[in-house]
Amino acid sequence: MVNMEEFSYNHHRKSKRKLSVENEEYSRSIKEELQSPKKKIKIEKKSPKTPKISLVKTEKVSKIKVKSLPKEEIKSSKSIKTFNVNYDLENNDLVKKNNKSKRNKTSTSNIVVSGSAWTASELLSEKLNIDVQIAQNLVELLENDNTIPFIARYRRDMVGEMTPEGLRHAKEVYETIKTLQAKAVTIIKTLSKSDKLTDYLERCIAGARSMDELELIYTPYKVGNKRSKAEAARQLGLEETAITILNGTDYVALEPLINENVDGLKDVADVELSIVHIVADIISKDLDILNFIRRMITQECYKIRIESSQSRTVKSKEISKNQNPDKKKPDKTKEKNQNKDKKKQDKTKEIDVNKYQHYFQFSNSIKNVKPHQILALNRGESQKVLSVKIVIPQWLIKQLEDFCWNHWMRNGYEYPLRKFVFEKSFKDSYSRLIFPFIARTIRSDLNRGAELAAIEVFATNLKSLLLQPPLRGFHILGIDPGFKNGCKIAVITSSGSVLDAEVLYLHLKSSYNVPPTKDENARKLKNILQKHSCEIIALGNGTACRETEIYLSQLIKSGWFRPLDVRYTIVSEQGASIYSCSPEATKEFPNLDPNLVSAVSLARRIQDPLSELVKVEPKHLGVGMYQHDVAEKLLSAILDEVVSECVSFVGVDLNTASLSVLKRIAGL
Repeated sequence: MVNMEEFSYNHHRKSKRKLSVENEEYSRSIKEELQSPKKKIKIEKKSPKTPKISLVKTEKVSKIKVKSLPKEEIKSSKSIKTFNVNYDLENNDLVKKNNKSKRNKTSTSNIVVSGSAWTASELLSEKLNIDVQIAQNLVELLENDNTIPFIARYRRDMVGEMTPEGLRHAKEVYETIKTLQAKAVTIIKTLSKSDKLTDYLERCIAGARSMDELELIYTPYKVGNKRSKAEAARQLGLEETAITILNGTDYVALEPLINENVDGLKDVADVELSIVHIVADIISKDLDILNFIRRMITQECYKIRIESSQSRTVKSKEISKNQNPDKKKPDKTKEKNQNKDKKKQDKTKEIDVNKYQHYFQFSNSIKNVKPHQILALNRGESQKVLSVKIVIPQWLIKQLEDFCWNHWMRNGYEYPLRKFVFEKSFKDSYSRLIFPFIARTIRSDLNRGAELAAIEVFATNLKSLLLQPPLRGFHILGIDPGFKNGCKIAVITSSGSVLDAEVLYLHLKSSYNVPPTKDENARKLKNILQKHSCEIIALGNGTACRETEIYLSQLIKSGWFRPLDVRYTIVSEQGASIYSCSPEATKEFPNLDPNLVSAVSLARRIQDPLSELVKVEPKHLGVGMYQHDVAEKLLSAILDEVVSECVSFVGVDLNTASLSVLKRIAGL
């Protein structure tokens, strides 16, 4: 009878001995090959069982390199893993290569907050009310530095046929989202370094969908910030007790927590108040509560109102005036020569209260209020003429309280202390934390929408101004009118080169009734026009425009410029004086007086509006209202994109285009 244990043991020893003999023969054959000079053995492992040996001549060989399977075979067989090893024949050691991949620096766009409740494309889709896939495509296009003109022309199918205006708005919203992500990451890093970061706090920060929510959560933890009531209560060691009461996980009594030697714990009332502050802070920063508030603002926007009234300072001034109506005003005739500068300063400080009279009893829902009304309210509030507030109906507050009750009080133990603490905490949280947050959020959203609407007006007007049809093929005379310093005139060729420039006093009242033959200025003007065969005059709409226009009309009616058929048009002077003193104008006209450069600019504005107006900063062109009430950086960025869009739409001649135009070409 065969003993199975002995048989298996002997079989194992024989197979092991046979394997060792095969390995010795294999290594001996390799060493024999190595003894011959100028040969290198290269083993390429094509399969797990049969390695392939290839010989390459070389002088010195000390290692055998074993390679893994090709990538094509690895993809087809998931069970085989790739590896790279070096086999040292002298030391018989296997040394694994550690291929360390280089870590790229994380860009702002790729920031992902751990546990974040949203992605950039999801939040962009929510804010713009577009499909998530379109938002994702838009994010990828913007991250790849594609310009608005390029996307509007060649990637319209990827962004749902969005217009350039819609793309600019989407880009601005996406920049805000990137800023929000970057700030959330910074806050989490700061709190983790100071050992203040908890899992719950990190979830709240990661779930914040606006800068206002982020500020609400982070403000109590700022370095150097005044300690909040909840933070003071937490330092007394009451946070665990407050959470137990809020969640109802156990019955709690406040008497054992009394400590007469510690402020805030001297009696039951102090302990109760400290716990209320902690619970109120938790309610105001809970992620579900913030989401409910956000939905409430969006869905019930017709019920929430914004109201304004006359401020107390204005009312007190009116009362003082009414109480002293017969008070004599001081005689100012003697003070005119002595205090001129002081009076000018006082006039600039005076505010016309009557222009805000329409907003002294203003009330409208946040859904129907107009952007220009928001900007007017902001300006009146900044000048301390108006007092603005947000009004939330009582039934909406009750809805919020019911949601908070269902969120916490439906679970856990029920006892009088828990109910009392929750009701008191909600009232404290709403009046001290939640309502100010709601008001800030609504005002912030309204201000952002009003700014975008104002900037959109700027962009639309600027686009219409830049895309005016040019007047090519004519010599043009530009006139920058003035009184004391005279009218600056300049003649340009059909290509924009300056032919002549000087100063004439065309607007003098004494010249109105003087025949042209006896008027020296009229003779000079006629000689200049006839010398350069110029029949078109571009007259600036600034100071003395009306007087100069009358003067030119009389000369044209009298036939003074015959045989030339002279015509004139009025051109906007906005930004011309600023451009004439700019470094760019100095480079273009190094030997020309800046006063005469403005006349050249006016003539070029009707010859080629786009090429000339791009030299001026868009905000100086006077194409919108409330310019000083919107963010200057945002205004400049969007207007620059409009200019780039117009240049891309019209196209440029690389041989004749100026540097200002070339800089505006998208993609350069």
